[in-house]
Amino acid sequence: MLEERGEERYTCLLCKRRMYRIAAEVARQVGAKGFVTGESMGQVASQTLDNLAVLTDAAAIPVYRPLIAFDKEEAIRLARDIGTFDASIAPAGGCGAVPVRPSTAAAVETVRALEEAVGDAGDVGMLSIQVCE
Repeated sequence: MLEERGEERYTCLLCKRRMYRIAAEVARQVGAKGFVTGESMGQVASQTLDNLAVLTDAAAIPVYRPLIAFDKEEAIRLARDIGTFDASIAPAGGCGAVPVRPSTAAAVETVRALEEAVGDAGDVGMLSIQVCE
């Protein structure tokens, strides 16, 4: 749908906003006061200051970003120290929807309008989210 509109550069942001809404709903179900991401400023297109603001706008609860100011080497060192490095480098399939030129400076209003236009304005109530215990 975004491609048809010439707006595919926003694909990752719309996807991540959806994930933020799902994370917020799961957090609500388990009584959490927020959720944690591994985002680090400027590591990928969705992690610029403008785009992080667009993502945060989708969350109904606080988003905690403990690695936000870490550079890549600091994050690797921490992962080794806490025993998560091997899992972090395990092979994973890449997303086939990543645009060639993703947006690096989106505006909240633009992204909200696109969500409305493509019918993804954030109603996670329609999703069946079941928390495993």
